[in-house]
Amino acid sequence: MQLTRYPSKTDLETCEQEPIHLIPKIQQHGFVIVLDKEDKIIQVSDNINRFLEVEIDAVLSSHIETICEPSTLSLLQEWKKNKRSHVPFTFSSSGKEFTAIPHAIEDMTYMDLEPIASDWDSFAFQQEMLDTLKQLNTANNESELTGMAATLLKELLGYDRVMIYQFDENWNGTVVAESKEDHLESWKGLHYPAGDIPANARKLFLEQGVRILSDVSSTYSDIVPTVNPVLKSLVPTGQSHLRGSSPIHIEYLNNMKVAATLNCAIVKDEQLWGLIACHHYSAKFVNFHKRKSCQLLAEMFSNQLTVKNTKWVLKKVNDSTNTRAKLIKHISKNWDLVAGVCDHKITGKDLINCDGFAIIYNNEYRTVGHCPTRSVAEQLMNELEHQLSKKRCYASNSLVKDFEWMEPLAADFSGLLCHKIGVDDQEAVMWFRKEQRAHVTWGGKNDKQDQKEKSERLSPRKSFEKWTEELRYTSVEWQDFEQAAASAFVDDLQSVIVSRYGEVNRLNKQLESLNQELESFSYSVSHDLRGPLRGIDGFAQILMEDYADTLDEYGKNSIKIIIQSAEKMNRLMDDILSYSGLSSVEVISDYQDAASLCESIIVEHRLKEKYPNTTVSIQDSMPSIYGDKTMVLQLFSNLITNAFKYSSKVDHPKIEIGSYNKDDKTIYYVKDNGIGFDPQYQDKIFGVFTRLFTTEYEGSGVGLAIVQRIIFKHDGKIWVITEVGKGATFNFYLANGPGQ
Repeated sequence: MQLTRYPSKTDLETCEQEPIHLIPKIQQHGFVIVLDKEDKIIQVSDNINRFLEVEIDAVLSSHIETICEPSTLSLLQEWKKNKRSHVPFTFSSSGKEFTAIPHAIEDMTYMDLEPIASDWDSFAFQQEMLDTLKQLNTANNESELTGMAATLLKELLGYDRVMIYQFDENWNGTVVAESKEDHLESWKGLHYPAGDIPANARKLFLEQGVRILSDVSSTYSDIVPTVNPVLKSLVPTGQSHLRGSSPIHIEYLNNMKVAATLNCAIVKDEQLWGLIACHHYSAKFVNFHKRKSCQLLAEMFSNQLTVKNTKWVLKKVNDSTNTRAKLIKHISKNWDLVAGVCDHKITGKDLINCDGFAIIYNNEYRTVGHCPTRSVAEQLMNELEHQLSKKRCYASNSLVKDFEWMEPLAADFSGLLCHKIGVDDQEAVMWFRKEQRAHVTWGGKNDKQDQKEKSERLSPRKSFEKWTEELRYTSVEWQDFEQAAASAFVDDLQSVIVSRYGEVNRLNKQLESLNQELESFSYSVSHDLRGPLRGIDGFAQILMEDYADTLDEYGKNSIKIIIQSAEKMNRLMDDILSYSGLSSVEVISDYQDAASLCESIIVEHRLKEKYPNTTVSIQDSMPSIYGDKTMVLQLFSNLITNAFKYSSKVDHPKIEIGSYNKDDKTIYYVKDNGIGFDPQYQDKIFGVFTRLFTTEYEGSGVGLAIVQRIIFKHDGKIWVITEVGKGATFNFYLANGPGQ
């Protein structure tokens, strides 16, 4: 929206929306001329006749050559070739000289004109800047640098108070350095709210660089006509060195009893880092060249600030790189990611300055130092899921602001730097920081709320008395280089994981090849032994039937042992063939009636006849199981026959077969009250030819290996709960079928 009048009502409520870049008023220490593209005068400040012997009505619409000398016109035409903003030239008129400071507005030329500096010595200026740069180079750190800059600027400009004012992430300001007259109270260390320098003012500082108010109490001159004839609106004055100030700002300065100011932007990485803020307690004009000196010094300061920070950051980066290298060396030694970052002298905690380090990986939660419980860490990860899906890293120095439920723990865990490791939302590395209590001294209270309650006009605060606020539940901020170190560390971890995956993949392929060869060999051996074994069994049977009468007891027993051994060998080969053949069998899945399968197994194996003392209960409501019928039958058969066998020698043997639901899965179980076994062997028993009881109970040692392989082929899982003398419960599930 184009404005043709400046708002008449301004207060603190609307100051951020105030169009201060369009203020149609200028300060009295200079005058303004606005030219159209043909160099005709279309606007002037109404104080022009104080500087030039002209009348406003006479100069408007006339060519600029009517009020300046030919040399000035030549300089203007030269400037218009490039139109570099704020590059000055000398404006001569009727024997008077002024410093013209032009900038372009579309096709127009806007000129600020100030009395020329009679005491300006360019050679002395160059030498002064060289000396200043040398002095700034001697600063060892940021604190020394800011202090030195404040002192040098006070000497250069002569203001009563010179401050280096730094913004935080919320645009609150802190006086980090100060040079002042001895009788003035120190403001160093004071904090000021963001509203003291609103966003619209910060934007103009960033664009213009340096600005003065030479006399706060002086009235302003108007730009006439108010509406620019070309734009049909107020002319933009944001780049004007003479631009007047907002009534709100003038009121603020009057409340501070400040009569003149100079402010210069300190720009770092193209962002407004802070300001050089100069106060004087009487009217004070500083010419354009000295103001540019201040701007140049601000750039020198910014460059030195970058250099000092870069050196410090490079040292920190180098330290973190060395730490990362040691951590990766630990991890790569045994391919154990968690142990590698937690179990050595150098841990993940040493990578970043923190109070605690935690890692969640592969369903394991390990910590070093001061960290929350696993449940708290996992809840944080769950609630950060959305943020981490967009940006893998999360950093906060006040967790309670994002997670109110953390308030009871906020003193212990105020800061969190969290970085996802992989695709799994729960896998991450986390660094924690405790609360760092701080007492912040503010330069006066903001009475905005009091004024609202009293229905008063919202005006700038009148009190600048110091008051102290205690900050709670806030940690030291996470620096950019620390977040970069976390990201680089996670990249290293991912590289290790990928390398490990490649190594595991290679070994898996070797293992698959060996398994295929072993299965082929097992099948071949078992098949080839069938013939000789049948011969041994056949001849032993003939000897027993035809020659038993001629043999003594020892001979008869020997033949019986041969026959029994042949039967045992035959069963073993059946099991080996079953086990080795599973890998090549295609799974044809369908829903099977689990209860009916179990009942048929008991009948077909004549288990009730073999174990008459055993009580069996099969859950009536057991749901159907989705899988290959033959394999599922063998799975239940091996588990049920084992249950009968290993419970047969206890009093009142009992077997229970059933199911239950957990985590959207149907878990089937076969439970007995038999001899059980030591839980430390619960994984070992699924190995081929593994038997915990070799003499008391018959068996080949292959049955449970077959069970496990069948379950793996159905993307399931099996586990056992057992104690010695208290039986065993085998639990398993298969992948859900359609509709489950």
